[in-house]
Amino acid sequence: GDGETGRAEKSLGVPSSLTDIPVTSVAIETPEGSVPLNSSFYIERLPQEAYCRAEISKPHALIRLKAPRQMGKTSMMMRLLHQAERQGDRTVYLSLEHAPEAAMSDADRFLYWFCASVSLKAQQEDYGSLTMMVGGTLGTQEYFESYLLPDLGVPLTIGLDAIDRLFDFPHLYTNFFSLLRSLHEAGKHTEILAKLRLIISHAAEVYIPLDINQSPFNVGISIEVSEFTRDRIELLAAKHQLNWMQKDCDRLMSIIGGHPFLVRLAMFEVARDRIDLNTLIDTASSRQGIFYQRHLARLETTLNSYPDLLAALANVLSSTEGAILSPRLKGRLEGLGLVKFDGEFVVPRCELYRQYFSNLATNATKS
Repeated sequence: GDGETGRAEKSLGVPSSLTDIPVTSVAIETPEGSVPLNSSFYIERLPQEAYCRAEISKPHALIRLKAPRQMGKTSMMMRLLHQAERQGDRTVYLSLEHAPEAAMSDADRFLYWFCASVSLKAQQEDYGSLTMMVGGTLGTQEYFESYLLPDLGVPLTIGLDAIDRLFDFPHLYTNFFSLLRSLHEAGKHTEILAKLRLIISHAAEVYIPLDINQSPFNVGISIEVSEFTRDRIELLAAKHQLNWMQKDCDRLMSIIGGHPFLVRLAMFEVARDRIDLNTLIDTASSRQGIFYQRHLARLETTLNSYPDLLAALANVLSSTEGAILSPRLKGRLEGLGLVKFDGEFVVPRCELYRQYFSNLATNATKS
């Protein structure tokens, strides 16, 4: 299998890809935010990334990256934007998590914020035409087609991260998602719009009602950013200079699966001699464990803020085969990374979540 191939390649000193070259005497890297472009600790998800790299060179490309938070989709997006830059594109990265509240209040304001941000980051600062054009899908498309792209003179690749923030704003998402779809479709027969490439990321299945002819979620290519497989975890352990056996990797995976951030956090702490693997596993689901401050506390705060989500998770945890939830609740829990799907059933993503959130869910159902 792939794991055996990966181990054979490592034993021969043959990298399975350019990013998998063995590392020696490298400072251990803190697992925070997206992984830097020059990081030795970045682990490619193959073959998905090779597929994306081929796609980003095509006219009017649209790539959709789907994964819960802290699974690595921003790191993958940054590498695709870097490749687009190397092929001569102007590139823009925008996270909708950072869109100001004022921009979220009105559809025209949001479109203006989007266009102004793209123009500024693309180093096109003439807003005279922007004020006249932006206001509705057609006007915004005209701005890209008649002003921004002609002025740039080179292709433009836009990375839109956390696009599902808009799922809670019906007054925004209909217009904006229709715009993205329209720009992509127009690129098929309009030379100037063929120079626009889009990479969009979202954390959950699209659970909002959208006209299939105005949705950007059923065109282009869709990539699910997967968890690390065991051979990828073994490779990462080697990069952290951990002398782990296969059984050690399996023990870690029995608690957290292949969750990229949790795996890196575990290896970071063990590599720094802050904790040994046995203690890490024994305390994983406690507030004294390494996962609480950096991960579980944030999820707990979110669940406590949304009683319907906490009740839905309690439903999942209390059922041996999983639960059947509404598309919205299922999408929200998936977006947080707490659950995965087993056919039509919703089940906990990993044993860590089952153990830690069972107590929280039990207390919530009692109160």
